[in-house]
Order: sequence, then structure tokens, then C-alpha cells
Amino acid sequence: NQDITSNVRTCEGFLAIADHPANGLGWELGVADERETPTLIVVKFGAVVSRLLIGASEAREHIQLQRYEDMSEIPAIAREVLMPMIK
Repeated sequence: NQDITSNVRTCEGFLAIADHPANGLGWELGVADERETPTLIVVKFGAVVSRLLIGASEAREHIQLQRYEDMSEIPAIAREVLMPMIK
């Protein structure tokens, strides 16, 4: 409830790390999508990504999916991809 009500429903941008399957993350992404919150999904190269996440990033302008090699790259990816999406 805290994650969805207090965090996802009020955020200006949503960063999702989707290296492993997680039902909670799917729920959070659904709420962010419903609100059309600018969303960046990052996935480590080699990790399996669900077709749902790939399809969402292809069909929805406010959702982008990017791959990374090392977690240290995520802040730069967020600055480059997510920050310009936030109005």
C-alpha cells in the first residue's frame, strides 16, 4: 500500500529495475502506466525480459526500456532518458 499509494501514485517519474520477475513491480508499473507517469525500465544485458515490458515500451510513449551492463550506469541512463520525459 505504501509503495502504490504514497510513492507510485505521487511520483513525477518512475525508474524500474526489472532484472528479475516480480509481481509487485508489475503492479507498480501498471499504476504508473495508468497515470501516464514517465517511466524508465532498466534491465541488465542477458536478463530475460517479459514480452509485456517490451510491448509496453514499444506501444507507450511514456515508457522506455534500456539495457545496462553494470548498475553504476543506471544514474546516467536515467539522466539521459528519464529526466527529459519529466515535464
